[in-house]
Amino acid sequence: MAPFGTFPYPYGREDALRFIQDASISIIHGTAYHFGVRLASNRALVGAAGMWDIDKDECSCEVGVWIGKEHWGNGYARSALILISYYAFKQVGLAKEYAKVMDFNSRSIAMLNTLGFIKDRDYRQIRPHYRNYVEENRYTIAREEFEGKYGNIDDIQVFK
Repeated sequence: MAPFGTFPYPYGREDALRFIQDASISIIHGTAYHFGVRLASNRALVGAAGMWDIDKDECSCEVGVWIGKEHWGNGYARSALILISYYAFKQVGLAKEYAKVMDFNSRSIAMLNTLGFIKDRDYRQIRPHYRNYVEENRYTIAREEFEGKYGNIDDIQVFK
């Protein structure tokens, strides 16, 4: 998944400062929320997760997760996306969320399918990716589908 839109490459200090500034403004306006992904054992930062393009009229948002490569395969992205979904549905009051994924990212696609996201057949974009063009697809989950998999949103205890 490509969290927070498209990152410039290489990603420099000025890019990071611009992201922090834009994220702060988005939080104030309620159009985006961004979170660090930390390990419970030692509080080490291993990635980031968030929701953006929050549309109050459509009750929807885009979600995404980025995990540092050295931490792949530990379930951190899956756990973070479940928490983001919970936050989107329970705290923000949204009814639907979606993730955009490039077609070659089979690990993210498999994770989204496992979590209950469904490929949106009406959405397909061709995007530049480095020096090539790739297909981007959108995967969607509604609050009811999330609850069907994880239980009633009002009964879920996230933080103990």
